[in-house]
Amino acid sequence: MRVLIAALMLICGGCAALPSKTDLDSFGTATSNSANAVAAAVSASSQVASEQDEQLQAMNYVRGRAYALVEVPQSKRVKRLDPEQLAIRLAALRDLQGYAKAVGKAADQGTVDQLEAAAEKLTTSVATLATALGGAPVVAPAIKLAGRVATYAISDSYVGEVLGIIRKTDPVVKELVDLLKTDLGPMQTDLQVQAAGYAGLRDHQLAVLRQDPRVSRAALYDAYMSARADIKGRYALSEAAAPITELLQSIYDTHHALATGSGDVGLTIKRLSTLAKDSAAVIDAVKKDSGE
Repeated sequence: MRVLIAALMLICGGCAALPSKTDLDSFGTATSNSANAVAAAVSASSQVASEQDEQLQAMNYVRGRAYALVEVPQSKRVKRLDPEQLAIRLAALRDLQGYAKAVGKAADQGTVDQLEAAAEKLTTSVATLATALGGAPVVAPAIKLAGRVATYAISDSYVGEVLGIIRKTDPVVKELVDLLKTDLGPMQTDLQVQAAGYAGLRDHQLAVLRQDPRVSRAALYDAYMSARADIKGRYALSEAAAPITELLQSIYDTHHALATGSGDVGLTIKRLSTLAKDSAAVIDAVKKDSGE
C-alpha cells in the first residue's frame, strides 16, 4: 500500500506539468507532416539521381557510345541510395509519422496500447537504421510502462500515460534525428551537384539537336523551354532541401519539450508546424513543376 501511495503521489505531483490534449494532438499532426516532408525530399533526391542517369544514357545512345537501357546501379557520376538503403530510411520516417499520429490519437481516445506498439515499432526501425549506417543502436525496443493500474486511479490518467511513453521514447527520437541529420545533412550539396550535372547533360542534348538540320525551329524552341524548366526545377529542389536538417532538429526539440515540459510547448509545436508546411509546400511545388 505504501508503494502504491508513493507512486500515486509521484504521478500526481507531475500532473500540473502535463501537456494538454490539444498540444499532444498538434504535436502528432506537426511531427507527422514534418516526417512526410523529409521523406518527400529523400525520395525526390533519389528520383533526381535516377533521372540524371537516364539523361546520361540517352546522350551516350545519341552519340553512338555504349549505353544502358536499365538504370546503372553504380554510376560514378550519380550519387544515390540503392533501393534497399532508401527503403530503410523511409521506413524509419514512416514509423516516426505513425508514432506521432498515435500520440495525438492516444490523447483523445485513450488508445495507449496502440501508442506503445507504435513506439516499439519506431524503436525497431531506428535500430535497423543505426545498423545500416554502420553503428549500433543505443536504445533497446522496450517501451512497456509499469504501474498502469495505479495511473488509472487519477485524473488525466490517459494523458499521464501518454507522457510516460513520450518520455521513454525521447532517446529514440533523438537517435533517429541524429542519424538522419548526419546522413542527410549533405543532401542539399548533393542535389546541387546533381542539378549541375543534369544541366550539363541537357545542354549537350540541345547542342546535338540543333546540329540536326531536320529539326524545325519550333521543335528546337520546345526542346529548349522543356530543358530550361527541368533544370530550374532541379535547382529549386536543392534549395527546398536546405531546411531538412533544421526540420529534423525541430522534430526532436519539440518532442523533448513535450517530454520534459520545458519552455512554451504550444509555441514550439507551432514553429515546427510552420516549418513543416513551408518545406512540404516548396517540395510539392517543385515536383509539380517538373511533372513528377
